[in-house]
Order: sequence, then C-alpha cells, then structure tokens
Amino acid sequence: MSLRAMHRSAVIMVWRFFYPCPKADKYLRDDWDIPYPTAILGRLIRLSQVFKRQGIDFGIGFSPNNIPSPSRLIQNGF
Repeated sequence: MSLRAMHRSAVIMVWRFFYPCPKADKYLRDDWDIPYPTAILGRLIRLSQVFKRQGIDFGIGFSPNNIPSPSRLIQNGF
C-alpha cells in the first residue's frame, strides 16, 4: 500500500496518528546512522505537512540493524 493510500485510510478511519516503520528503508535499517538524502527528506517533510493539515500526528519509526555497543558509540562520538 502506498503512503498516499495509507493517508487516505488514516483519514477515513479517524486515526489521529500515523507512524510507519518501513523495514525496506535502508536509512531506517542498515544505514540508520547516515542522514536521509535531501530529496527524500523533503518528500517526508511534505508528507508530514499533509497529515498535520488533517489533524493527524506523523512520525517515522525505525528498527536499526547492526547497532554497536553503547561504549563503542560513545568512543566514536555518536
């Protein structure tokens, strides 16, 4: 189902939130520590504005792969 179709479903079902967690999105999984490219980020921002105008909270969930230990993250300054 496309994000546009999901938006329509959310509006029809009177949901007040929409938090997709797309497992196929490499920036939310394997490349979680790499910023989104500007073009993709711009589309997500526009999509969030569509939801906001409809009174629906929008967020993105992520479930990263290959997370280093907390001590390694601290050593690398993350």
